[in-house]
Amino acid sequence: MATEEQKARNRIATAKWRSKNRERFRLILKEYRQQNPDKEKARHRAYRQNNPDKSKTYNAKYRQTHRLERALREAQRRAAGDLDKSWASVLYNDPCSYCGEATEHLDHILPISKGGLTNIDNMAPSCSKCNLLKNKQLWWVFLLRKLKIEQS
Repeated sequence: MATEEQKARNRIATAKWRSKNRERFRLILKEYRQQNPDKEKARHRAYRQNNPDKSKTYNAKYRQTHRLERALREAQRRAAGDLDKSWASVLYNDPCSYCGEATEHLDHILPISKGGLTNIDNMAPSCSKCNLLKNKQLWWVFLLRKLKIEQS
């Protein structure tokens, strides 16, 4: 059985080998992950369960940094249109069209279900709350209902 001193020496030697053979080590890890996907999923699941705060922080940061790509994929999934990152990023720099909060979604001003298209003339920046509340309503109907709710 290895003593604590031997374990410490082994850790140091392993760390040195990994730093000298970085590319080889990455290939070994990649190969292992491909050959053992179930073990990797279990390891990730266990990490998320044991570190919920770190997982939430990471997921929130990832969603924030990849929101444009996610919005483009979602819009492309819904309908074919002349989407491109340049105008989507312009819209994302604007506040929500309905309440002024930070933009999280791109909303169809005229919903697809009512004949709207996915193009720059029919898209508006929106926070998730407003976009989900608006749903399939026309923009002016949504704003009138929102105004009534705020006044009561």
